[in-house]
Amino acid sequence: MTIVENKLTDYLSINVSETETAWSDTALYNYRDEVRYGHYIYGWAGEDNSNTTENPSFIYDRDKNIYPQWVKLRATNYWAALDDKTSTQTTKTIATSATTDATGYSIGATVITLASAGTGEIIAGDIINFTGDTNDYVIEVGDSDVSDGGTITLASGLIQAIPASATAITVQSKLIIELSNDSYDTITLLNIDATDVNIQLIDTTTSDILFDGDYDLNNTIDIIDEKSYWYAPFDFKKNLYEPNLNMLSSTKIKVTLALAGGEPSVGRIVCGQGYFIAGTSFPAKIDQITYSRFETDIFGNTDLKQGESIKYKTYKMYPPLGKLPVLERKRKELTAIPLLFIADESVDSIVENDLTYGYFPTSPFNVTNNARFGIDLEIKGLL
Repeated sequence: MTIVENKLTDYLSINVSETETAWSDTALYNYRDEVRYGHYIYGWAGEDNSNTTENPSFIYDRDKNIYPQWVKLRATNYWAALDDKTSTQTTKTIATSATTDATGYSIGATVITLASAGTGEIIAGDIINFTGDTNDYVIEVGDSDVSDGGTITLASGLIQAIPASATAITVQSKLIIELSNDSYDTITLLNIDATDVNIQLIDTTTSDILFDGDYDLNNTIDIIDEKSYWYAPFDFKKNLYEPNLNMLSSTKIKVTLALAGGEPSVGRIVCGQGYFIAGTSFPAKIDQITYSRFETDIFGNTDLKQGESIKYKTYKMYPPLGKLPVLERKRKELTAIPLLFIADESVDSIVENDLTYGYFPTSPFNVTNNARFGIDLEIKGLL
């Protein structure tokens, strides 16, 4: 069993923006209106056509145990991969039907004007292609609404000229995230919607790639013969654990998630240093706690309302007795702090490393001899 305390607090860059309506102290709101403040979405629960003089975060923190006028609902799409929930995801929404204008652009051009067409946004970090040109172009400056006829700026000039006619633009289905490397040796992606992932460790001084890992998330466990190869349902792994990053200064981590024909997503990114407790022993208990419930109306009709579920697991470990003092300190230090628990660290783990992002409400130490002691570790996952 290895644990990782997450140290990641922000992105260096991500090709997702915060487009939700920001709160304004001069605006008036009606019941259930939603606004963005900081990196979170708040809902108005006060009287119609009114507002507060203090910001939504202040109001919610002050009044959440009584009746807050602003209710904290969720992280923004931009921030969802960094909040303490794995169920909410940061999703790369893909602009569609965008085209250039009919001006035409020569080789080497970097600023391209768009026609007033299509939906969505093209933002810095996106990778695009022009019809008739197979070269990839990285966006340096984007356009928050492709239908407004604005401009985009390429990080490097056109390799092939664009003709003097409206030319379709394809935005690749890739979520691209860059992170500073603050002495991390592990990175974990949780609740992924993607078919392929690439992780690179890049020297920020020389741009040399020091680590380059490609991961095919296709889950082939149900493919056992030719028939199952053709007829088994498509299934993709939801979590990815990489423990082999080098703790090097002046480096950054680049993560690219791809989902052909879809919109790639990730629920939580965890970066930090792994700490090995002890080998995980049998028996282990893998369970869940569900928040689904039955609701009965005044006529006696009962419906099951499906809710979220969290992981609930218990494991046994037997570290050497000499590790007792340091593990006691670790237990005190990490109580009530979200942690990543890796129950199986084998490279080809058949249980996908048995990852849980959560906390431990209890972990009694049982000393029975002068060589080893037992730990009963209880883990509750976070939504």
